[in-house]
Amino acid sequence: MTGVPGQAPAHAEWELLDRRQMVELILPGAAIGLLGGVIAGGLAAGGGLSLGLSMFSAIALGVPLAAVGALYEILLARGRVPLGMLAPAAIVWAVGFPAVRITHAALISVFAGEAVAVPFGWVDFIVYNIILSVPFAIGFWWLHENFAPRWWMYIADHNPVAAQYMKVLVSSVRERQRHMPQGRARGMAGMQERRLRRRNKL
Repeated sequence: MTGVPGQAPAHAEWELLDRRQMVELILPGAAIGLLGGVIAGGLAAGGGLSLGLSMFSAIALGVPLAAVGALYEILLARGRVPLGMLAPAAIVWAVGFPAVRITHAALISVFAGEAVAVPFGWVDFIVYNIILSVPFAIGFWWLHENFAPRWWMYIADHNPVAAQYMKVLVSSVRERQRHMPQGRARGMAGMQERRLRRRNKL
C-alpha cells in the first residue's frame, strides 16, 4: 500500500479526537524519527565516539527527528498534506531536517563543552543538510507507507481518523484494480484476501 494518493481527513475530524487518539496517530512518524536517531548514535559509536557521547548524540538527534515525524502526522491528519505522496514529506523534511541538525550540532557542542561550530560555516552546513533531507525524506516516506497502514488498521476500530485513512487506501486499491487487466485484478484481490485472513488468525 505504497504511493497511494488520497485526501486525508478534514481539520474538524482531528479536532474531535481525544488526547489518546491524537497520540496514537503521531506514533508512526515519531517512531521512525526516533529510529533514525538511534541508528545515527549506533554509527557514531561504531566510528569511535565514546559511549556517553554516542548515547547523547542519539537522543539529541532522535528526539527532534521524532518531533518532526509527529508534525508530519499532524499535518496528515488535519488534511494539510495528502495521504501517500512523497513530495509533501520531502517538503516537511527539507525544512525540518536542517533545523534538527542545527539543534543536534548545538547540543553536542554544549555537551562536549565546546563552542558551537560546524565545518565550513553555517551556510554550507544548512545547504548540505537540505540536500541530505531528500534521501532521509525518501527513507521516512518508504517506512511510513509500509508500516503506518498496519498501525492504522490496528487502531481503526476506535480512531475515526485511522478508519478514514483505511477507507482512502482501500478505495485507492479498488480504483487501481478497476484499471488492471481482469486476470491480474483477480490475482491481486485474492492475494489481499489471503493477507487479511492471515492477519485475522493472528
